[in-house]
Amino acid sequence: MSLEAWVKLNAAPDIGPRRFHRLLRAYGSPEAALAAPARAWSQVVERLSPERCAESQSQARAFDAARELERCAKAGVRMASFRDPDYPAALLSTYDPPPLLYWRGEIVPEDRRAVALVGTRQPTEYGARQAALLAEGLAARGVTVVSGLARGIDTCSHLATLEAGGRTLAVLGTGLGMVYPEENTPLARRIAQGGGAVLSQYHLDAQPERFRFPLRNATISGLSLGVVVVEGEEDSGSLITADHALEQGREVFAIPGPLDSPMSAGPLKLIQQGGAKLVRTVDDILVELASPRPAMQALPDGASAEAGVQAAMPRTDLKGDEAVLHALLQEQGRSGFEALAARSRLAAGPLAATLTLLELKGAVRQLPGKQFEAL
Repeated sequence: MSLEAWVKLNAAPDIGPRRFHRLLRAYGSPEAALAAPARAWSQVVERLSPERCAESQSQARAFDAARELERCAKAGVRMASFRDPDYPAALLSTYDPPPLLYWRGEIVPEDRRAVALVGTRQPTEYGARQAALLAEGLAARGVTVVSGLARGIDTCSHLATLEAGGRTLAVLGTGLGMVYPEENTPLARRIAQGGGAVLSQYHLDAQPERFRFPLRNATISGLSLGVVVVEGEEDSGSLITADHALEQGREVFAIPGPLDSPMSAGPLKLIQQGGAKLVRTVDDILVELASPRPAMQALPDGASAEAGVQAAMPRTDLKGDEAVLHALLQEQGRSGFEALAARSRLAAGPLAATLTLLELKGAVRQLPGKQFEAL
């Protein structure tokens, strides 16, 4: 696979994740899509004129992918397509995941247990305090906090997680060659240097244009088991993230606030319409993510709350690839990723995604050294 072709097609104007995946299904690879007659693209992608398709393809072909890869190597930026084993497995369970991800820092298996905290860029004192309390509580239980590095609730959430010694993922609406807003550059550096990772689905020099942020919001929710809307007006952008979460089958939560505060309008609307579950404490989130389940039992001394949540996840009937992998692990005991790939004949991306789903269902657990065993 030529990573340069992925970089070029990912940089094509007007070709977001959905159109990228349509082209990939039609032509089989980014190389073939870039080599295809430009006007033929208009028969594959929706609502894009032949002239615009030709211009988009021309700019993609001209994009200097070799220089982009060189810059990534010098800046310590890693890159993975959705077909690579390093790609975050949680995103693979969403429709049209970002074809390519860039990140600085480290993504670890524990990041599969993640919750997103989102909200207004102009929080009240109450909202900022609630975001910090939730972030601290999630970090204390080993849950990764995901947010968008924006001003306000996002910043409060990232900072509180770091101060609590937890992990946080910051998803940008720009390329990693810049941080928006600029004042959060030190925060982004701190996250990447030991507190998680800063990610983007865009090429390094992508600017903070409005159309990029809804796609960024879908990535935030896709990386998470659930999304918490802390504060926001009735038309807040954080409600877009909540909508994406619902479409992706994620849980949505909202923090109730004062009835006379404009910043409470968004969360209260979600709760009133039944789109979000009311949250008072971090335990409300963890219990909901573990249901449907039997009644919670007291944890043994020394056990973590995270382990209690994982143990409470229901055992469900497994089908398709899930059943095949679980049976293989039951048969051969502990097994590595490559051995499972060979035995199951699954590609790395689908295999990683299926293992993640099995972990979340409490049917499989991952051990050090990328080893897995059935439960």
